Amino acid sequence: MLVWLPSFLRNALGYSADTAGLLVVAPWTIGALVLLAQAGIANRLMRRGHSSRVARGHVGGWTLVIGTAGCLAVPFTDNTTLQMVLTAIGFGFGGAFATIAATTVTELAPASRRGGALGTMNALVTTSGLAAPAIVGASGS
Repeated sequence: MLVWLPSFLRNALGYSADTAGLLVVAPWTIGALVLLAQAGIANRLMRRGHSSRVARGHVGGWTLVIGTAGCLAVPFTDNTTLQMVLTAIGFGFGGAFATIAATTVTELAPASRRGGALGTMNALVTTSGLAAPAIVGASGS
């Protein structure tokens, strides 16, 4: 979101640099709100007797579904405002899942292995950031 989104807003959607700079905040704002909401919903479910797996898994799963739907819907509209809204929803909801993923890893891993498990999770997640530019660059040439 820090590198790709401003370029997308300027080059693909045609926003000015100033407007793109303001719009970059939208997915982060949505993500913060979703993060607070998912924590509240998951905690409420666990207080009502649901397991952490159900509470965090279902809430986290729905954030991913909504985020994925937002991102996948972008190419199906020509309206730049709607494309921006869908992008913000997609990145905001999708990015909020990271906290549930980290919490789940710490619950599943034994205490002596939590650091390594979280490090492995972060390594796997960030590997896509290394591979994506090469893959996109290779497909565009």
